[in-house]
Amino acid sequence: MRYQTELKREAFREAYAVVVFTIENLDVHSAGFSHEAAPEAYAAWGAYIDKHFGAVGGFSHPPKPNEFVTCAPQFGYG
Repeated sequence: MRYQTELKREAFREAYAVVVFTIENLDVHSAGFSHEAAPEAYAAWGAYIDKHFGAVGGFSHPPKPNEFVTCAPQFGYG
């Protein structure tokens, strides 16, 4: 729903790039983290993605614990 809502705000003729960021074997990587550190690391990862893609009009959503899907406008297309 979020993608549909966000994209409706823009012209339908605009082109968007969709990027999927995934951490493979998240359980292995987070095994050494404390219960507080794992969510903090995940939030920092999301903030880093939003910092760069949000600045150009993009938006992100974490559909899975090990994944962020980001949509960003493609400038200069068509």
